Amino acid sequence: MRAFELVFGILVLPVFLLNLAGGVVSGLWLAYLGDWRSIGFGFLVALISRFLTVAFIPGVLVFGGISAGCFTKNWNVPGLLFLFLSNVYVSAITIAWCLGVLVFFHERATALTFIPLLIWSYGAATGVLAGMAQKDGEPTTVFNAVFLQIAYIAAIIEIIFFRPLWIEVAVYFCAVMCIPIMFSTMIAYCNHRHLVAPAKA
Repeated sequence: MRAFELVFGILVLPVFLLNLAGGVVSGLWLAYLGDWRSIGFGFLVALISRFLTVAFIPGVLVFGGISAGCFTKNWNVPGLLFLFLSNVYVSAITIAWCLGVLVFFHERATALTFIPLLIWSYGAATGVLAGMAQKDGEPTTVFNAVFLQIAYIAAIIEIIFFRPLWIEVAVYFCAVMCIPIMFSTMIAYCNHRHLVAPAKA
């Protein structure tokens, strides 16, 4: 457990640093280059991301509701499956959102604005989602948000140094997000088992 906490702490460090200074530095950089339109688009994207949670509702209600019903009847395997699908649904939306934002700003970039625009897109795509996760306070929600940011940072690094195909970026994004999906599923399942244990006694 301590090893996991150590690894997680190391992974969080670049997220913390980029959250602390990335938006300010990239914003000032773009302003210096005169790319005010991209700055405006960044604020617009951040505003739209506040309503992204609305897209979570259908899948969470359907898969989460079925999962809860299965667990109520002690059908643990189907319950775990639909719980997993609920987490996959939410992650799929956030991945699609982040990839869409990344592609949008990447296509706007020039040789001069390439790096600051990618960093600016990071804050626009993930900043509000991370803030809402921290406000929510649920460990699994925070964990998901942190790994979403890690995946985005890794995608930026990959684009800057290796110039991959977008399908490769998407695959890498999904691979990173598999970690919080499995973690969230198992934590929720363990919490359920803890709640139903006294009832059986």
